[in-house]
Amino acid sequence: LMLGTRGWKMYRYVLLPASLPALASSLRQGFSFAWRSLIGAEVLLFAQHHGLGFLLDNARNFNDPAQVIAIMIVMVVIGMLADRWGFGVLERRVSRRFGLSPVE
Repeated sequence: LMLGTRGWKMYRYVLLPASLPALASSLRQGFSFAWRSLIGAEVLLFAQHHGLGFLLDNARNFNDPAQVIAIMIVMVVIGMLADRWGFGVLERRVSRRFGLSPVE
Protein backbone atom coordinates (compact mmCIF):
# COMPACT_ATOMS: atom_id res chain seq x y z
CA LEU A 1 0.00 0.00 0.00
CA MET A 2 2.89 2.36 0.70
CA LEU A 3 4.11 2.00 -2.88
CA GLY A 4 0.68 2.56 -4.42
CA THR A 5 -0.55 -0.98 -5.05
CA ARG A 6 -4.29 -1.41 -4.63
CA GLY A 7 -6.96 -4.01 -5.33
CA TRP A 8 -6.15 -7.16 -7.27
CA LYS A 9 -2.62 -6.04 -8.15
CA MET A 10 -1.68 -6.15 -4.48
CA TYR A 11 -2.91 -9.74 -4.21
CA ARG A 12 -1.30 -10.85 -7.48
CA TYR A 13 2.08 -9.17 -7.20
CA VAL A 14 2.62 -8.93 -3.42
CA LEU A 15 0.54 -11.27 -1.28
CA LEU A 16 0.45 -14.38 -3.48
CA PRO A 17 4.22 -14.49 -4.16
CA ALA A 18 4.92 -13.85 -0.47
CA SER A 19 2.74 -16.79 0.55
CA LEU A 20 4.14 -19.34 -1.95
CA PRO A 21 7.06 -20.62 0.23
CA ALA A 22 4.73 -21.30 3.16
CA LEU A 23 2.18 -22.88 0.82
CA ALA A 24 4.77 -25.25 -0.67
CA SER A 25 5.98 -26.46 2.72
CA SER A 26 2.39 -26.80 3.94
CA LEU A 27 1.53 -28.96 0.91
CA ARG A 28 4.46 -31.24 1.72
CA GLN A 29 3.43 -31.63 5.35
CA GLY A 30 -0.22 -32.07 4.40
CA PHE A 31 0.70 -34.85 1.99
CA SER A 32 2.52 -36.78 4.70
CA PHE A 33 -0.50 -36.62 7.00
CA ALA A 34 -2.88 -37.52 4.16
CA TRP A 35 -0.69 -40.47 3.07
CA ARG A 36 -0.73 -41.98 6.57
CA SER A 37 -4.48 -41.49 6.83
CA LEU A 38 -5.06 -43.02 3.39
CA ILE A 39 -3.04 -46.11 4.23
CA GLY A 40 -4.85 -46.52 7.54
CA ALA A 41 -8.26 -46.09 5.92
CA GLU A 42 -7.45 -48.48 3.09
CA VAL A 43 -6.31 -51.16 5.49
CA LEU A 44 -9.31 -50.76 7.78
CA LEU A 45 -12.14 -50.00 5.36
CA PHE A 46 -11.39 -50.70 1.73
CA ALA A 47 -9.31 -53.88 1.75
CA GLN A 48 -11.44 -55.73 -0.78
CA HIS A 49 -9.72 -57.81 -3.48
CA HIS A 50 -7.07 -55.30 -4.61
CA GLY A 51 -4.56 -52.77 -3.37
CA LEU A 52 -1.89 -52.72 -0.74
CA GLY A 53 -4.49 -52.75 2.01
CA PHE A 54 -5.92 -56.01 0.73
CA LEU A 55 -2.47 -57.59 0.51
CA LEU A 56 -1.60 -56.39 4.01
CA ASP A 57 -4.85 -57.67 5.48
CA ASN A 58 -4.46 -60.97 3.63
CA ALA A 59 -0.92 -61.45 4.95
CA ARG A 60 -2.08 -60.63 8.46
CA ASN A 61 -4.89 -63.17 8.26
CA PHE A 62 -2.53 -65.89 7.05
CA ASN A 63 0.13 -65.05 9.68
CA ASP A 64 2.80 -64.17 7.12
CA PRO A 65 5.07 -61.63 8.85
CA ALA A 66 7.53 -61.47 5.95
CA GLN A 67 4.80 -60.31 3.57
CA VAL A 68 3.44 -57.83 6.14
CA ILE A 69 6.88 -56.26 6.55
CA ALA A 70 7.48 -56.22 2.78
CA ILE A 71 4.16 -54.44 2.14
CA MET A 72 4.88 -51.94 4.90
CA ILE A 73 8.27 -51.22 3.31
CA VAL A 74 6.58 -50.69 -0.08
CA MET A 75 4.15 -48.22 1.53
CA VAL A 76 7.00 -46.30 3.15
CA VAL A 77 9.00 -46.21 -0.09
CA ILE A 78 6.02 -44.89 -2.08
CA GLY A 79 5.46 -42.17 0.51
CA MET A 80 9.13 -41.21 0.59
CA LEU A 81 9.39 -41.06 -3.21
CA ALA A 82 6.34 -38.82 -3.49
CA ASP A 83 7.67 -36.62 -0.70
CA ARG A 84 11.23 -36.31 -2.03
CA TRP A 85 10.61 -36.19 -5.78
CA GLY A 86 7.25 -34.47 -5.81
CA PHE A 87 6.79 -32.08 -2.95
CA GLY A 88 10.48 -31.76 -2.07
CA VAL A 89 11.37 -30.54 -5.56
CA LEU A 90 8.46 -28.08 -5.49
CA GLU A 91 9.51 -26.72 -2.11
CA ARG A 92 13.16 -26.33 -3.16
CA ARG A 93 12.22 -24.53 -6.39
CA VAL A 94 9.92 -22.10 -4.63
CA SER A 95 12.49 -21.46 -1.88
CA ARG A 96 15.25 -20.87 -4.44
CA ARG A 97 13.01 -18.61 -6.53
CA PHE A 98 12.32 -16.32 -3.58
CA GLY A 99 15.87 -16.35 -2.22
CA LEU A 100 15.18 -18.47 0.87
CA SER A 101 17.79 -21.15 0.11
CA PRO A 102 21.30 -21.09 -1.37
CA VAL A 103 21.63 -21.61 -5.12
CA GLU A 104 22.92 -25.09 -5.97
